[in-house]
Amino acid sequence: MNTSQWMATCLAVCPAALAAAPAGAEPKYTYAGIGYGYQDIDGLGSGGAFGVDASMAGADSLHLRASAGFSETAGLDTNALAAGIGCNATVDDGVDLVACAGYARAEVAFTSTSYTYTADGYRVMATPKLELNGGIAFTSPDGENEMAFGGGLAYSFSDSLALTADASLSSDVKAAGIGIRLYLP
Repeated sequence: MNTSQWMATCLAVCPAALAAAPAGAEPKYTYAGIGYGYQDIDGLGSGGAFGVDASMAGADSLHLRASAGFSETAGLDTNALAAGIGCNATVDDGVDLVACAGYARAEVAFTSTSYTYTADGYRVMATPKLELNGGIAFTSPDGENEMAFGGGLAYSFSDSLALTADASLSSDVKAAGIGIRLYLP
């Protein structure tokens, strides 16, 4: 699937998901997660990745975010750290538009780069237990502008535990993963 096909899919899924949101269910913004994924990096190869992430809701629709990822691709170790702030605007019951901005640092083998990122997207409660999400992210590593599209879901087994799945696509990286999310009070 090329970038334009991915964008068309995201744009097609978003209105359908927005229309499907049930009354009463709302996305949760305070959680900790852990996951495993697979990534394919053009020019380097493919490999597994392990990551952790956390989000903490604050006042007035703000949340803080942090993540760390570790992978080995074609024998090269890659480490990434990111921190940022997000703003979630409730559009309707169970439908939030989300905007985030932050700072990230990545190390591939012995080379490191730091960059800023912004991301815009949506979180929709398709059912009281199923959240659909997606969006677009912009980064500027090494002074080059990059764009990535992504989407995912979180299925809640209880008020505090969910299974997550996600996928993303940019001009040089394709990734997919699964994880466990623990919602915190």
